[in-house]
Amino acid sequence: MIEQSLQKLGFSEKEIAIYLCVLEHGKLSAAIVARITKINRTTVYSVTKELISKGFIIEDIGGVNRYYTALQPNDIPGLYKKEEQLLQEKKKIVDQVIQELASIPKSKSYSVPKIRFIDEYHLNDFLHTQLPVWIESAKSTDKNWWGFQDVSFIDTYPDWYKYHWEIFPKEYGTRLFTNQKPSEEKFAKHVSDTERRQIKYWSKSKDFTATHAVLGDYVLFSITNQRPHYAVEIHDAVMAENIREIFRGLWEEVN
Repeated sequence: MIEQSLQKLGFSEKEIAIYLCVLEHGKLSAAIVARITKINRTTVYSVTKELISKGFIIEDIGGVNRYYTALQPNDIPGLYKKEEQLLQEKKKIVDQVIQELASIPKSKSYSVPKIRFIDEYHLNDFLHTQLPVWIESAKSTDKNWWGFQDVSFIDTYPDWYKYHWEIFPKEYGTRLFTNQKPSEEKFAKHVSDTERRQIKYWSKSKDFTATHAVLGDYVLFSITNQRPHYAVEIHDAVMAENIREIFRGLWEEVN
């Protein structure tokens, strides 16, 4: 029974045999321990060294010969109180490290993108739910939608387009290219604020069949000119800023 209990504490068979031998006889030399336990003396030396490090064997080197004594049962709880103290000290250090690491500014030059695929069944709800998130994210940028808008997007989601301009803050705007010369009537029936809603027809974009837009730290790719519709959202500040810069440059060049 005692052997099984000591095994649960991490003792090997030889450690159990040597510890119990020394505990029973009180004070023994390595030679005597080897004779009683039938473990060779070299192994006794190495095993007792482990038991000494664990605190269960005490080495007496005050005399000519080396003797071992065992930690008494009543003293064993003291070992684990020390371990508890060490564990508490480690916990405090870990908590301190967490706080210090959290205070380190996160890199603005690199981030791990978060990518979501949205199928046609969920796309309309997704657009309505995410719009406030995109708007909030844009507070740290120039507060404009930049990108390319396939005309089928507005035809497919006119309710979202209207909702977009209802909640879009006054200081926000759009700078979007399109693949069809826009009909002012089509856009005006949703929003009449042409100063904020700037659209440019790009003749070289006639083969574009998807909407590519960036607002804040989010990039949105959407297919709405064929079924099934779908969208891909990428949340990545670095990618968003790079794409934004591309469309800013194009905006200056395209009349």
